[in-house]
Amino acid sequence: MIVKLVMMMMMMMMMMMMMMMMMMVVMMMVILIVMMMIIIIMLIIIIVIVMVVMIVTVIVVMMMMMMMIVTIMAMSIIIVDNDDDDDVGLKDIQSHSFFASIDWALLEVKQMEPPFRPDGTLLDSEPLSYPDLESVLTGDAI
Repeated sequence: MIVKLVMMMMMMMMMMMMMMMMMMVVMMMVILIVMMMIIIIMLIIIIVIVMVVMIVTVIVVMMMMMMMIVTIMAMSIIIVDNDDDDDVGLKDIQSHSFFASIDWALLEVKQMEPPFRPDGTLLDSEPLSYPDLESVLTGDAI
């Protein structure tokens, strides 16, 4: 009877050990599942962050392109607007007192005589000599 009792005790201990081992396996599986879920969540977060960065980059590039288009359109409007007022700047120059002696109509058809025409005597003479720059600057002119 004692032998039977010891055998039963041993069987119970073995069953308890097996149950404990099964519980440990289940706990390990739960831990693995939780870790896998954490990794999946982290991957999802990384993917979302990458997508947000890509969307922001696309928005910034589109805004820059829009700014370039608006700038080009504004420049073309300014150029087109200036074509109508082209004569205003020219009239300002022509009416300046410095150019009062110029006959603009003759100049436009290229029939105006130039106010100065070189006679060509400098070409036949000796080359011009320039004083030493240092002596000019120091006041010891030659």
